[in-house]
Amino acid sequence: MISETANQDTSSITIHKRNTLSLDSDLNLIWQDEFEGVELDRDKWDFQTGNGVNGWGNNELQFYTSKPANHRVSDGLLKIIPLYHPDHNKPFTSSKLVTKDKFNFSSPGIISVRFKVPRGQGLWPAIWMMPVNNKFGGWPKSG
Repeated sequence: MISETANQDTSSITIHKRNTLSLDSDLNLIWQDEFEGVELDRDKWDFQTGNGVNGWGNNELQFYTSKPANHRVSDGLLKIIPLYHPDHNKPFTSSKLVTKDKFNFSSPGIISVRFKVPRGQGLWPAIWMMPVNNKFGGWPKSG
């Protein structure tokens, strides 16, 4: 679920997974994050920081940071907060979170994610399922 707040220059994107998935008897839950507490679980998540070039961006208008101003965990929610704050030749800052090198998902299996996105020009929230190895070549051939 995404909790949306907005004012002149900010909006909040919240990602939250509720325990509503019922598993088949032959499946086992192996990873989840309920975003409990007040900090991101760094055993599960890491930040990608930078301007999005060199193969992992799409010429976005934001610079990705790990600054607390750009993300918050509270009330079982992860909020990603884009801010108008010119930094590193980009007009906005935001956060980009990954499980890369923390956990590798494999098939067969089920991945369930629930999130809500705010409306707004230039917003491109996404959940990407990227491979550990680029078996078929770099983006987008393996992603």
